[in-house]
Amino acid sequence: MKRHFLFALAIFMSVACAQLEPALPEQEETSVESNDKIYVTIEDESTRVQLNSRLQTVWSRGDVIISLSPGGKAYWWIFNGNTGARNGQLSKSASGSFDDPGLDKHYAVYPDSAFEGYATVGGLPVLLTSLPDVQHYEAGSYGIGSNIMIGTSDDGTEYKFRNISAFLRLNLTGSKKVTGISLKGNASETMAGIYYFLVTDINNYKWYQPSNTELYLNCGDGVQLNDDPTEFYFSVMPVTFSKGITVTVYFADGTQISKSTSRTIEMERNAILPMATIATDNSSWDIIEVEHTSDTFTSPVFSGGTSLTGFIYWGDGSQTVLGNAPEEYVYWDNQPSHTVLLKTEGASAVEFPSMEGITEINFSNF
Repeated sequence: MKRHFLFALAIFMSVACAQLEPALPEQEETSVESNDKIYVTIEDESTRVQLNSRLQTVWSRGDVIISLSPGGKAYWWIFNGNTGARNGQLSKSASGSFDDPGLDKHYAVYPDSAFEGYATVGGLPVLLTSLPDVQHYEAGSYGIGSNIMIGTSDDGTEYKFRNISAFLRLNLTGSKKVTGISLKGNASETMAGIYYFLVTDINNYKWYQPSNTELYLNCGDGVQLNDDPTEFYFSVMPVTFSKGITVTVYFADGTQISKSTSRTIEMERNAILPMATIATDNSSWDIIEVEHTSDTFTSPVFSGGTSLTGFIYWGDGSQTVLGNAPEEYVYWDNQPSHTVLLKTEGASAVEFPSMEGITEINFSNF
């Protein structure tokens, strides 16, 4: 059965874009009863519109979705509850109609601005949605509306939502104010545009109108950095960066820095991938970057100074104050590799008690 499925999927993904004839519902000038409501829940706790401090699902007041129902009725819904709710009730704000491509149940898209239309491929219904190339910074989260979710319902009243997007988390330290960050794949992978997928299979998609190979995170008036890592999130489509990525950070003073990694990076749907902490200052800190593929890492021992201070950034979003003895760290995020950043002051020598799993060490800033 598995081989037959893969063969059928290959046929779908090889269909030429020219065969698609996307259409959008026509919004009607009709009154809407205030008691028309739907209920939304999250299929699993790792699906989220916006992150809270516990990485749980939360909605934001004013979120708008569009739903498509068998028979050709479309509805727009708005969340009037409080930001931070993990489930809730949406009120109908508008209605419309469309030529039903053969939907087997009720479908919804969040946010409605990402919905680009519907069509059929080989007689099967597909939805078209888009990922923007400019996203907006949100403290401790990815920007509201930058992640794409699809909801399904058997009766059109209760929808369960799932993320289509994957998420990349950057951690920056320094003393400057960040106004923007760009992200691109070193093999020029498509990063933004319109894509489509079978309504029955959101795990596989095909680009319809790719628009950019780079994403930009707009940080508005600026985000002040300090010695504690500040998190920045990108919403990306599931993709394999076969030659790694390049990140460029832009500062309020007009300067910028770029950091690259050449290792293969796998972005999985509905998963947050934390990257190594990036130190943006040319300060008195000595920095060593270590790439490794083990599920554990033993920190090195620094020596040579009378007063040693520092931090270990383990590459999964966690950090530890540098101690006087080696520390073994265990990873639980199932990632194939990590980049550990060691930041210290006052050291003149370093000794690694174990080289197991280490693939590269960068001493250029030590």
